[in-house]
Amino acid sequence: MPLNQSIDSALDKNIGTHGVSDAALSAALARTEGALDRLRRHYAEGTLPLLRLPEEQDDLAAIGEVAARLKEGATDIVILGTGGSSLGGQTLAQLADFNVPGVGVLRDPPRIHFIDNLDPVSFEASDPHRSRDEVIDAGVVRTRLRDIVEDEDLSRYIL
Repeated sequence: MPLNQSIDSALDKNIGTHGVSDAALSAALARTEGALDRLRRHYAEGTLPLLRLPEEQDDLAAIGEVAARLKEGATDIVILGTGGSSLGGQTLAQLADFNVPGVGVLRDPPRIHFIDNLDPVSFEASDPHRSRDEVIDAGVVRTRLRDIVEDEDLSRYIL
């Protein structure tokens, strides 16, 4: 699916005096030209591999196999993230019309749920001995979910 970006809704000619003028846009683009030239050069020379990442497709078959395995028999897939680590996945899911508020409950399984930026309140109900000031990081999540991850029946759904 192609991605199309447009700033038309930010331009003053379309929204009035609070929008960006042609002169301001031209000036901003002129200030970025040196950086854009460097990025174009890095792309052409292959010296910044991250710029070529969107073109990579050699991992799609393996991803498809994992997705098929997760989907088999699952009604829901829960993706846990901390610090915004699941934002990319959330964006892709929404672009594919998954995880759109109000629509997800109408989808055929599996439904995708993202739980991100875990905080002490999220875990407090299940452990009354936790401090409200405790930071929830990847280690705490791993410790809390260890029994679930190690359960043989669930292990095929957890990567």
